[in-house]
Amino acid sequence: MLAALRAFQNASESGESDLTKAEIALAKRWAKAYDAARTSGFRDLGDADEAFFDVRSV
Repeated sequence: MLAALRAFQNASESGESDLTKAEIALAKRWAKAYDAARTSGFRDLGDADEAFFDVRSV
């Protein structure tokens, strides 16, 4: 998971031409996983106006 997060961060800070194909693939997987986790996290919050989620390496 940490490798995917780092690939996403690198992709956000540089262009695709600076990344390997593997880094691009990991970054895309991170974006999909992030969206799925966010959707799941918000699903049971009800009428909350705001929420904050943080990803940390352990």
